[in-house]
Amino acid sequence: MSQQLVTLRQMQTGVGVITALSLGLTIPGMADSGIVASPEIQMSEMGEKAYELALVSNWKEAKQLANQIEAASSQLPADQIGLRNRFGLFKAIYHYENAIALQDKWEAAWAANRITLFATRLTRLFPRKFPLEVALLDVYSRELQVAGARHDEVAAHRAIGSLHANWRTIRPQLLKVSGTNSLAQRFDRLLQRVGGAPDVKEMGKQATLILNQIDNVKQTLTR
Repeated sequence: MSQQLVTLRQMQTGVGVITALSLGLTIPGMADSGIVASPEIQMSEMGEKAYELALVSNWKEAKQLANQIEAASSQLPADQIGLRNRFGLFKAIYHYENAIALQDKWEAAWAANRITLFATRLTRLFPRKFPLEVALLDVYSRELQVAGARHDEVAAHRAIGSLHANWRTIRPQLLKVSGTNSLAQRFDRLLQRVGGAPDVKEMGKQATLILNQIDNVKQTLTR
């Protein structure tokens, strides 16, 4: 299992050394320079970078990163664990590459976020500092951003539903660690505020506030 989790080798890419910190993964020696995570972790991290490149329409770097994601996907272990998520991952990579060719900003952002989603799900059994659901809050917040920009009300409400579902898992753990409910209450109010926004465009704009609060949740859970 440990050989699948981490490969000790150098990887020079546009996203630098993959640290896996945003996923909360605890990889032996990951603070050392030159450590490269498993293909699943690589693709989770690169999916986030791909999302950022799509938002600024940097198609040259996006294309380069798509090639790196494709290469990482070919290194997935040959087993049947997470087969459904693997299929979703490969499909998302295909959509991302097509969106780059069309220079479709929000389609590329959506596909990049799906890469992160399915790759992150494949790390479910990996050791981590905070629950997988915290990383998924990031994913569904970005999904809400995309839905707002595309005026996709159905997708926006689906993302909000996923945010609530993951938050219900995290909230009790946060209360146990923090010893106070102030952060939990702020997050509760924020989700209610976003869900009650007057239109889908405003929902998408307020997703940034959720992302900022998720950083606070991560910091609290990893103290």
